[in-house]
Amino acid sequence: MWRDRRNLKEDALCTLVLAATSVMICSFVSSAVFSGNDLGWRGFLPAQFVLLLWGTDFIGGAFLSSAPWKRGLVVATLVLGVGGSCYSLFKIRFYPLQSDVTSTKLYEWLSPDRNLGARTYALRGIYDELRSETDPRAIFQHNPETALEDLFHGIYADRQVAAEGLTCSVGYGGDPALCKSRIGAISDLFDKPGAYQANQIDDVCERLSIDILVVKDTDKVWRDPESWVWRRTPLVTSRYAKAFACGPAKRSAWARMNRNEQE
Repeated sequence: MWRDRRNLKEDALCTLVLAATSVMICSFVSSAVFSGNDLGWRGFLPAQFVLLLWGTDFIGGAFLSSAPWKRGLVVATLVLGVGGSCYSLFKIRFYPLQSDVTSTKLYEWLSPDRNLGARTYALRGIYDELRSETDPRAIFQHNPETALEDLFHGIYADRQVAAEGLTCSVGYGGDPALCKSRIGAISDLFDKPGAYQANQIDDVCERLSIDILVVKDTDKVWRDPESWVWRRTPLVTSRYAKAFACGPAKRSAWARMNRNEQE
């Protein structure tokens, strides 16, 4: 392009500017909305797209060239690139299977044991049933004490959550003071078995605008046989989780289930 800069067409200039802008921004600017640099991760995609277009021209020209070393270089880079992509695809897509049947590293925010497949299937079933039994405006709540995020709620719930994590994701908007004033009470529902009695849960849910509590076997209240989890009747239950209607939603949820059973 530099050698032929006097005759560059608009499409070449457009791709050059697009790639340069992407590279410059991602090299010297970072996003501060949360702890991860999401701008750096995603903002390089335009440059990758341009490099893909340029790469096809380069490959075509190299194969038409009479120089064997150019063809060899192209083949070598293609093998390395395809191999790396296949490895990445395998590691990402097959991690759930690997985590269950091999000694690969566990990520506790997904599963603390080698039952990720069964756990995922059970939680998907919980949320599938909850979607059919609750109003689309219902507000769910899982344990906000998560290393990254509650992946199962994010994929399967299709409902608003009162607090995704301990910071309530206020980096995307919201009042940090309001989160701080409520997150302790929400965390206590899951992490302090003696904090609430079974007959107090409805009052707590009403005060915190929560309709459905989803408790997992990894929560401390689950492991305490004297906690409220074992003193209330769940709306939906499985080996790995229980969902409880609470507050104003409790009456409407049970009424809906009774109607369905009668029908």
